[in-house]
Amino acid sequence: MYQDKRGHLPVVLLGLSTVLCERVLLVKWPMDFKLSDLEPKPSNWLDLNLRYEGDGSAEFTSPKGSVNGLFVATFDEFGDVSIKLSWKTISYDPDYLGGVLGFLFGATPEKTATGLTIGFGGLNNPCKELSFRQPMGLSRLLAG
Repeated sequence: MYQDKRGHLPVVLLGLSTVLCERVLLVKWPMDFKLSDLEPKPSNWLDLNLRYEGDGSAEFTSPKGSVNGLFVATFDEFGDVSIKLSWKTISYDPDYLGGVLGFLFGATPEKTATGLTIGFGGLNNPCKELSFRQPMGLSRLLAG
């Protein structure tokens, strides 16, 4: 490495003029230099909160059927998922006697002597696939 006669090492700092003294480097900062230019600044190049929106369908298994409409799926940086639907059409097996609400809840209708009973104990009709179109293409979420 090159050293001058006094043993100083050459120093190159881009955009800065330098003056060398014995074992001390003095820096003359340009007049328009601001320390804030060197501080980290937030940027949005990585978004950990994702949102997908588009027309699509959800396929259900018990009873079999589908719901079509506008879907909005969001995923946050903590792994939480939210899927909302504004439905346009609902279709299910025409032989299913539970109606729309029974289909969505996965209720099992039972014929009795006085008519038909449907118990609602929870959401028992799993969604096996959700797919919807958006500007970036087709999104598919599969049950697993």
